[in-house]
Amino acid sequence: MSHPHRPAAVMFAVVALFLVTETTAADVPNFSTDIAPMLATKCSKCHGATRQKNDLRLDSAEAVQKGGKNGPIFVAGKPDQSPMWVRATKPPGDADRMPAEGQMLTKKQTDLLKAWIAAGAKFD
Repeated sequence: MSHPHRPAAVMFAVVALFLVTETTAADVPNFSTDIAPMLATKCSKCHGATRQKNDLRLDSAEAVQKGGKNGPIFVAGKPDQSPMWVRATKPPGDADRMPAEGQMLTKKQTDLLKAWIAAGAKFD
């Protein structure tokens, strides 16, 4: 004998899984629309086409993936091990804080960066 509510329960589980997946996918920052514009406004003065401190460029997906003189700037899936995020969240006055000049990233920007790295740092 089958349980009369089993088909409804299975359908509910499938729909719930789909909704959770859709919400999660929508919440993952996109490199082109979320991360690249932030890097352009906050980092390109020192890490752009005309100037590359520590041989690091942040003005293209390829350059971000390459890293700089000190190696990769992120570890996909691990923000706390990613120099890019760690340095962006250092307190004001810390010699390793980035950006070194100008205003720090906002909480919204650091949250986006962390979420992007945590989700695997995908380049669209």
